[in-house]
Amino acid sequence: MKRQNWVLLVVFLCWGISVHSQEESELEIIADSVTHYIKHLKNDLVIAVNPQYGWFIPNDDKDANLLIDDAYYAAVDIRVGWQTERGSVYGQLYNFPIYGIGFYQAYFGNRNIGAPNAVYGFLDIPLKRWKQFTWRAHMAFGLSYNFEPYDQENNPLNYMVGSYRNAYINLGSYADYGLTDRLTLGLGVDLKHFSNGSSRQPNFGINLISILGTARYRFNPEKPDLQSLKIPAFKKRSEVYLLLGPGIKQFKANGAIYLNTTAGIRLMRQFNYRHRIGGGLDGFYLGNAFANEEEKHHFFEYVTYGIAGDYELVYRNLSLNLALGVYLFRNETAGQSAFYYERLGIRYRFLDHLITGISVKVHGAEAEYIEWWVGYAFNRKKDRVFWEKR
Repeated sequence: MKRQNWVLLVVFLCWGISVHSQEESELEIIADSVTHYIKHLKNDLVIAVNPQYGWFIPNDDKDANLLIDDAYYAAVDIRVGWQTERGSVYGQLYNFPIYGIGFYQAYFGNRNIGAPNAVYGFLDIPLKRWKQFTWRAHMAFGLSYNFEPYDQENNPLNYMVGSYRNAYINLGSYADYGLTDRLTLGLGVDLKHFSNGSSRQPNFGINLISILGTARYRFNPEKPDLQSLKIPAFKKRSEVYLLLGPGIKQFKANGAIYLNTTAGIRLMRQFNYRHRIGGGLDGFYLGNAFANEEEKHHFFEYVTYGIAGDYELVYRNLSLNLALGVYLFRNETAGQSAFYYERLGIRYRFLDHLITGISVKVHGAEAEYIEWWVGYAFNRKKDRVFWEKR
């Protein structure tokens, strides 16, 4: 009996040493990753200031266009970013872009619209490099605020937006010239869109086009290492998504706020590092379906459904999502007069399985509501590229 106790003691000691060694190994990996990340933040820091001057793009509403006839548009973006370098798989695939966060301040010259700000994330991708010149494209997505929304009594002229906060979408392209290894100047064209996805009415949205200037400064005196390396072969994989995207919708100005929700199932196939394609079923609960009626209806009368094809442009654990769907059943009393719908948004992956995101569901050419996504991806193989060091 005593001998057995000694054997058990030795086994537990060995097990404890093994666990302790494993924990030390894991702590070393975590410490190494943190050290690498801090070094990356310090060495690859870039700051850019982007002044803009431009014009409002008219929309289909005459009353809304009256508001912008005498308005001017000037703005500035301040961006803090990081330059990707050699060793980053996705950095190399996208020609070593700059990514980061930004702050936006606009001046519209019309107090009825407001002087909006925005905070956002951005990706600045080089399309073509020469010796000193670079042609680039950038995209940004975030939240804007400080609008003067429509109010029947206090601000009846603003038919553009009915909310203080709105989604911020930005696309642009420009060419820059490297004056030194640190300082770069550029000039280009910029597009911006503000919308609340019909969560508040009116929501004709604001669209802007401008001439863009940019001055970018890199803190590291050494040139970035943009040498391409051999990229490991991608292991194709299939996944099943279960998705839920609640949202809200206002059917008319000063009217009630309704809950609209999307539920979806997708079969997605990722063929390479950048592209994920698939499709599946969508179900929609439309709380505003009978907004103009007092009669009560049962649950399934508020439900419509369709089939959709999905595409994701992938950058590490972030993806740009585009979808086109066809209704199998639609509810015209909820404004679903067209037979098809679209979706534009972003998705973000946590721990390889958890999905979050935001998208605008568009019916025909009109925003129907904003979907705030949560979901789960079922897959067999982990995609380790999600967690590469940079």
